[in-house]
Amino acid sequence: MLRNITFFIALLWGIVSATQIIEVSGSDTEFKLQQISPSVLNITMTTGDIVTFTEMTDDGEYTRLSLPGFHLSRDVGEPELPEIHSLIEIPQEALPRIEIIESS
Repeated sequence: MLRNITFFIALLWGIVSATQIIEVSGSDTEFKLQQISPSVLNITMTTGDIVTFTEMTDDGEYTRLSLPGFHLSRDVGEPELPEIHSLIEIPQEALPRIEIIESS
């Protein structure tokens, strides 16, 4: 019984120490869409803290990145990175244009 408890505590300590937080903005990740007019969408995105997980594999040590509340990419052979998706409808004949108004 004592051996099981010791193993469990060591495992739990390993999991806790393998997780770190990279402070980006001190707030939660937010993605907001606001329709200003029929032809203008205002998108505001704030990146919150990034959670990292260190994993050991046969090929070496890897770090996984995660944005709480969002999912990860799953493309085979590509890096697993946090993704934010939102579908918007664009008329077939429209020519979409992206304009970055502010970046920080």
